[in-house]
Amino acid sequence: MALVAIALLLFCPPLIIVVDRLPSFNVGWLPLYLFSAWAVVIGLTAWLMEHRAGH
Repeated sequence: MALVAIALLLFCPPLIIVVDRLPSFNVGWLPLYLFSAWAVVIGLTAWLMEHRAGH
């Protein structure tokens, strides 16, 4: 349940809007943020699945 809460927090619209409006220095922060957040969710899911398989 904590993983779902983290995913909902990372992808909530107010946070995405804040990231989208960051000052950019020829770098698009939104795609970088979305890719990184998705990678964190996938990584945590894989870690939880491996942790459960070890028991």
